[in-house]
Amino acid sequence: FDRTTGQTQDVSPVILRTGKYRFNRTAPLLFSPVDPHILYLGSNVLFKTTDGGNSWQVMSPDLTREDPGVPPNLGVFVEADPAKGKHRGVIYSLAPSPEDVNLIWAGTDDGLIHLTRDGGKKWENVTPKDMP
Repeated sequence: FDRTTGQTQDVSPVILRTGKYRFNRTAPLLFSPVDPHILYLGSNVLFKTTDGGNSWQVMSPDLTREDPGVPPNLGVFVEADPAKGKHRGVIYSLAPSPEDVNLIWAGTDDGLIHLTRDGGKKWENVTPKDMP
């Protein structure tokens, strides 16, 4: 949304409609605090656009748990379609660094925390060991 002109633009990735990725209604969508041309969108993977949403790149693997029964309180949301697998987790929160464009934290609704220090080339699971 351009506040000066009132112009809006749909920046939804076309890949949203393929069924390959999982989203929830409150999917994180935010600009990089370091580079205002970078827009991030969370699903079970992290997407990035640098051209106003004309193209999107997947910048992470699936950051959610492989076991849909962990943690057990989220089991009711398991995907019932066998073609899509039994996964149901999504990235629920994103925290790009305000100082380093390559540093991004991602938290999932199934209890995992991942960190990249190189702009998404490599992701590290930094979930505390005592977390379920």
